[in-house]
Amino acid sequence: MVSLSAFFAESSGRNAQCPLIVDDPISSLDYKFESSVIHRLVEAGKHRQVIVFTHRLSMVVGLYDKCGKEVPFKEVELLGRGKNKGVPAGSAVNGGQSLGKLKNIKNEKLAKLKKMDENSCEYIEGIHYVCQQMRIHVEKSIEDTLLNGIVLRYRKSVQTQGRIMWLSKITQDDCKIIDDMMTKYSYYDHSMSDDAPLQEFTLEEIEQDVERLIDWLTGVNKRRNKK
Repeated sequence: MVSLSAFFAESSGRNAQCPLIVDDPISSLDYKFESSVIHRLVEAGKHRQVIVFTHRLSMVVGLYDKCGKEVPFKEVELLGRGKNKGVPAGSAVNGGQSLGKLKNIKNEKLAKLKKMDENSCEYIEGIHYVCQQMRIHVEKSIEDTLLNGIVLRYRKSVQTQGRIMWLSKITQDDCKIIDDMMTKYSYYDHSMSDDAPLQEFTLEEIEQDVERLIDWLTGVNKRRNKK
């Protein structure tokens, strides 16, 4: 905290407009100090560009909430794909984007894979990446769509106003599609024993699941917005 205080004091005492770059500033701090650091970073962001590297998702969500409409916020996730590390990608952490990103997977990622050699390393890595993204967006749709943003992981507040009545309209079919998809696509996100059977999904199967999830999200949004 002393180091951060000195850093902020020095940076705010200058008229320079260069970006502030901060690398995991709160890895060992509790949530009270985390909130203070987030507040200070957003205040600095009102006058200059601030770039924050962090693996702490609560900080990402805190920055997003604190920025609000006052400070432009852009979130980029750095991923590892095979031997490639630090690959930038759009993130699913902050809400309401799963439907658009699933359409992007269908129209771009899957379309690109269809043109590849099925035996190539690039094709196999691409299939695994899409499966991981499917799991991420299914999980995220529970918060954003099924629970209507009432609770979000790593967000400290519970927001019920204008949202909670939707919960009475959740059906068994809504729960089943989430259950089916989470069970299926969690395979690539969890460590498996050597004895576990290898699961490989065909491109056609994945495309059908993407379309099914898109149709479900579109239908839920229509039901939720219906007067």
